[in-house]
Formats: sequence, structure tokens, C-alpha cells
Amino acid sequence: MKRAVIYARFSSDNQREESIDAQVRACKDYCRRKKYAVVQIYTDEAKSARSTVKRDAYNQMLADAMEDKFDVIVFHKLDRNARNEFDYFTFQHKLNKIGVRYEYVAQQIDNTPEGRMMETMLMGMAAYYSRNLAQEVKKGQMENAYKGLHNGGRPPFGYRVENKRLVIDPYEAEGVRMVFKMYLEGKGYTAIAQALADKGYKTHEGKNFCKGSLFEMLRNEKYIGTYVYGKAITKEGGKRNTHPVGNTDIIKIENAHPAIISKEDFAKVTKRRYVNTNTGGKYAAKVNYFLSGKIVCGNCGSSMCGHGIPLKQKPGQPRRNKYYYKCNYARTKVTTEKCLNRSVPRDWLENIVFNAIAERILTKNALNKIIAGIKQRYAELATVSEEKKKELITAKKIAERKLSNLYTLFENGVADEYDRERLAAVKVELAEIRKELDASSADKRNPALSKSELVTTLTAMGESLKNGKSPEIRRKVVELFVEKITVYPNTIYVVLTTEMVDTRLVEMRGVEPLSENIVIQLSPSADDIFYFAS
Repeated sequence: MKRAVIYARFSSDNQREESIDAQVRACKDYCRRKKYAVVQIYTDEAKSARSTVKRDAYNQMLADAMEDKFDVIVFHKLDRNARNEFDYFTFQHKLNKIGVRYEYVAQQIDNTPEGRMMETMLMGMAAYYSRNLAQEVKKGQMENAYKGLHNGGRPPFGYRVENKRLVIDPYEAEGVRMVFKMYLEGKGYTAIAQALADKGYKTHEGKNFCKGSLFEMLRNEKYIGTYVYGKAITKEGGKRNTHPVGNTDIIKIENAHPAIISKEDFAKVTKRRYVNTNTGGKYAAKVNYFLSGKIVCGNCGSSMCGHGIPLKQKPGQPRRNKYYYKCNYARTKVTTEKCLNRSVPRDWLENIVFNAIAERILTKNALNKIIAGIKQRYAELATVSEEKKKELITAKKIAERKLSNLYTLFENGVADEYDRERLAAVKVELAEIRKELDASSADKRNPALSKSELVTTLTAMGESLKNGKSPEIRRKVVELFVEKITVYPNTIYVVLTTEMVDTRLVEMRGVEPLSENIVIQLSPSADDIFYFAS
């Protein structure tokens, strides 16, 4: 007895077609007459047949076919299978290779030349119907657009839909006006978002406003009563491009619905956005924050990032900033519960850290200890690397054999979705092994530094810290010797170590760590050094 499965689909573009139950009932009767054993029923509800991307049950059925779970797939009609010629014949070819075939209840298609021709014609008609329907739907939507009617989806914040037209929501409209007013007053996105949150405004998705949503609001012409349709283009396969180049199908209808913002204010906002976009970096010379990535807030655990505060200047004088490390949670989060930890002057803290490294690590006694440890560790690493290389060569041969076996399954047409996952995993495994082998070969091409070379390298680092002329060296010193800096309101903990040193530079990784903890006590009233986050 042949094993059969039933596939039924309810179309999202025509709600009058046969229901799922009717299709399944007809397919069961067909299998009963054919004396097939129905082993599984797959259904996709409200799914288009133009593509298989979002048809979960259909894709699961194809994966099960690769595992030899059935012999025949029964559909009510051919258009329940697919409305895309490429998908239809591609999957049919793959299934035929493993002995699985299609059968249709309402359309008797046999394996004769005439049957094949009829199948091709029916498939072409199904594809034509789908594309023509999409074109007719688009035509109707464009006609709605010319009339200023809403074509579906969420309306912009500030509006609601009544009788297919946008009407003003008085409560939300006040929020929109506040956004435009604050932006024209020179307020930034973060301040505007905070003001909206303080007044209880949420997006239509129920979330707080963020920079992205405010950016889109300030450029949305619907707020001046202009209806815009057709900016997004849907490509074959369902992919959308919301900013296509050269799109000539955009429809704009002025005064199509009530305006919330005047055209004059919208033009001012547009001009200011252009100026900000094109001159935002006018005064922004490159500023180094050497401790970034190593410094965290002791209050909330967030990273502390570089932050510039403009100093008060007389008219006509060049702009100057004072630079700090500020808690990222206090700087960027839109919330009523900001972190109130202090911000630390950049130059003050960096000088403390660099002086500590020069005085506690890059000294003569410390260097001798470090270099002795390096030599010993490098000898151990050389021995271990040879053993590791042998293990990698063996692992590479095993992975290549696995890959060859999997390719054979695909060539024979018996591979399934599980095999596809295994193939991808083995490829990743083999790539990692090859990468490690290349790294082990590179180690041999880079012999250990001599004692004099090590002394020269580390001494040069110490000298560079004193004169401050090389930002690259300062950045590397932080990477090698600073483990972590934690800032509390009254105390800063700076942890220095030699454990972080990169072996590819001076072969130091794994050396017995020389750690120094520096605890800096601060006075709560030291406002000349610190300021509270506002």
C-alpha cells in the first residue's frame, strides 16, 4: 500500500476558494478510492502560493519527503501546490529523483506527453492568475491613493483611520506638534524622546519613541496633509525596498487629509535636518578616549563612553570642549530612572592610569621578571604547538571525510534538511581547523624575541607614555596592561595586569600575572573634578 500525504492551502488573496476542510475531505476520499494510506496532512492557512518562503507546512513536507516518509503527495488542484513555475518544476524534479510524485483530485494528470503538456498549461494559467491578481490589486490600491484613501497598515502617529481616510487624533497630534516644536528649538532626539516619555506618549507599537522613530516622523510629509503612496517596491520573492532609486510610481496628493504641522514649519525642520546632516562633523576633530572598552560604571554595570561638554566661549571664539567618561546608561537611555553616577574627566583619569603603568609595570625590576616569564612560557608554547598541530591535522582529515560523505548523499538525491544542517556545520568546523593550522604555521614564521628586543620594546612603551606623542602606543598599552576600571561615586578601582599582553607582540600571554590594584579615593564634594550626570 502506498503511503500518501495530503497538502491543503487557503489562499490569502481569494477568500472564496475552497476551505481547508473541503480540500482535505476531497483528498481523503481520493486516497480511499486509490487505497492509499494517509500518513500525514499538511496545511498552510492564508498563505500565497507565489513563493514557498513563508509556507512552513509546505517546507516541512519537502523535508519529510527527503527522509522517505511517504510516496505520493495529494493536492485538490494544481494551484494549491504552487503558482510559480520555477518552484513547481524544481521541486517536482527533486521529488521525482527520490520516487515521490504529485497527484491531483480534481485534475487527472498522467505521465503521457499529453498529460505533461496539460500540466504545463495548468501551471502557466495558475502563475498568470497570480500575477494578474497582484497587478489588479496594485491597480486598485493606486486608485485609492489618487482619492487619498488609506491603503492599509498602521497610520502615522497622530492619525487614526475612519472610512478609509486619515483623521487627526487630538491627543497624539499634540505629541507630534511637541516633537516639531522642540526640534526647531534646537533640542536633540534624546531630549525629545525623554519629553514624550515623561508625558506618557508611546508609539502605535506600544514602545517608547527612539531616535529612529523621531527621524522618520520629522520627514513624513503626511503631517502637512500630503498623501504619499508607492515609496516601497516589493520584488519577486516578497522582498521590500523602502527607498528604491528611480521609482516613478510614487503618488503624492497634496491636501488629501487634515494637516497637523504647517508647511512653513515642516520646511524649517527639513532645512535644519539638512544642515545637521551635512555639517554635523564641522567641529568634531578626532578625539581619543584610550580607556574605552575597559571602563565601566560601578552603579549600574554599563560601559562608560567618551562624552564632550562644550565650554562657554565669547562670541567669535573657536568652539572648545571638555572631555569626560560618562555612564552610557545615563547618556543614551530614555527612561525616568537614569543612572546618577559621576562622570570622570578624561585627561585626569588617563594620566593616573598611564603614570601607574609606567611606575609599576614598565620599570627595570618588573621588566626583568616579565622577560624571564616570557622566555619560559614561549618554550612551553613551542612544545604544545607541535602536539596541537598534529591533533589539528588528524581533525582536518576526519572533517574532510565527513564532508565527502555528505556530498555523496546530495549527489544521490537522498539528502534531507538534517543533512543540510550537518553539511553547513562540517564546513564551519573545517574552516576553523584550517584557520588554527594557518595560525600555528604563522607562529613558526615569527620566532621569539630576544631579551634585548623585549627590553627595547617595553622600554619604548614606557617612554611613549611619558611624552604622550604616540596615540597608537597608548592605545596598545591600555590593551595590554589595563584589565578593568570601575567607577563608583566616591571611588575608582583601576586593575593593572600583565596577563592581558598579546603573545603575537611580545609572546607574553599565559605568563604568571603581575597584577597591581590601584584604588583612588574621591571626595563627594570634589565638584572641580567630577560632575553629576544631568
